[in-house]
Amino acid sequence: MILHLLDYFNSKQIILASQSPRRSQLLTEIGLQFRTVPANCDENTVEPDGEKRALMNAVMKVEAIARQSDQFDLIIGSDTVVSYNSQIFEKPNSKAEAEWMLSQLSGTSHEVITGVCLKFKKQEVKFSEKTTVQFFQLQKPFITLYIDSGEPMDKAGAYGIQGTGASFVHSISGCFYNVMGLPVSRICQELMNAYSGRLI
Repeated sequence: MILHLLDYFNSKQIILASQSPRRSQLLTEIGLQFRTVPANCDENTVEPDGEKRALMNAVMKVEAIARQSDQFDLIIGSDTVVSYNSQIFEKPNSKAEAEWMLSQLSGTSHEVITGVCLKFKKQEVKFSEKTTVQFFQLQKPFITLYIDSGEPMDKAGAYGIQGTGASFVHSISGCFYNVMGLPVSRICQELMNAYSGRLI
């Protein structure tokens, strides 16, 4: 959908406010050229609502980058959380926490919520995307092996759908890439809207 505008966007200064290799990979795969700048800000928001928390963190990231320099046409910031039974799961801080998260998600469905902030020179565009994921029942020995692999430790909800964690997934409703950390299709739509509205 964005193919005809890639030359235009790639002539602009685009910053991805993230160190996530998965987000960088997804933007690269759609043909966008950008540079990554880590956003040094505190993401430990106490907001209990998953959607609001993800959006707040996404905004904090782009604002942190914008304070460092005005040499940009677009800053892309995002944050992903897992919401289950009124609880918010971000990245686990320990193996014990990862085990607890996966035990909670076992045999149930949960929401993966990504908040996105696109900061242009003229304004910010904010939105969130939700995907429902249903897990198989997970046996404890498999959870332990998975945690020992190290894969879940830098991922919201303690699993990676693009890796070994895919074997836990019974079904998915919504954007697959959202579960990886970036709702690519929605971002493309918003970029086209921004182009039409002369925001960039």
